[in-house]
Amino acid sequence: RLYRGLGDVQLPSKLLVPDEFLLRGGVEFGFLSATTDRNVALAYAGHSSSGVLYELSQGIRARGAELSWLSQYPHEQERCFPPLTALEVGSTPEGRPAVSMSGPCTIITLRPCVVELSESP
Repeated sequence: RLYRGLGDVQLPSKLLVPDEFLLRGGVEFGFLSATTDRNVALAYAGHSSSGVLYELSQGIRARGAELSWLSQYPHEQERCFPPLTALEVGSTPEGRPAVSMSGPCTIITLRPCVVELSESP
């Protein structure tokens, strides 16, 4: 599991509403940085009244690149996903969005999906 902390952020309600394909989520337009250390992510989420913690469940085809070996902060155990990574909101057994609260922090379970570009013929 990976974690990404965001401080002073409000999740858009549209993120939690199923679309016409019954999917919930969005797309990260830039690089998505995450960590294996939940406490590091919580520090980034801060102690504000609107911090968000992403809990990312990696699959076999969508894994973040390990960057600790070149990081100025190797203890953060950074993983990076490319731009245009789709983030699908996880579901509870009852089918509701996997969102919870821990103090002032909103915790949301997401599954990243990296789009593969095909070569032109």
